Amino acid sequence: MNESVKKIRIEDYTYDLPEDRIARYPLAVRDQSKLLFYNNRTIEDSYYYSLDELLPSDTHLVFNQTKVIQARLIFPKNEQTFLEIFCLEPAHQQEIQLALQSKAEIEYLCLVGGARRWKSGSLNAV
Repeated sequence: MNESVKKIRIEDYTYDLPEDRIARYPLAVRDQSKLLFYNNRTIEDSYYYSLDELLPSDTHLVFNQTKVIQARLIFPKNEQTFLEIFCLEPAHQQEIQLALQSKAEIEYLCLVGGARRWKSGSLNAV
């Protein structure tokens, strides 16, 4: 495992995010999506349709076909305790696209929050 991955602390990625602030589906008109833009040490709200006005003319854009997967799994141990498992990537250098299409079991490299509280027993996802 990469040494930098071993140093990642799940606590650094834990924050409150209200459910109504999470986009579940893309907008019908995709360029109407909101965009946060960092400008002169401030973060400004904008929209993707204004991207050409926000970037310098000599900017190079790189596009990808990234898919978002539900990678954060919550498992309650009891009413006060849960484990959080954050799936990073398929183990054994398997391509993410192949892993997502697989009908077989897939092993993932994960971060586990609350692992000290999990001594034994099975878990059921929420």
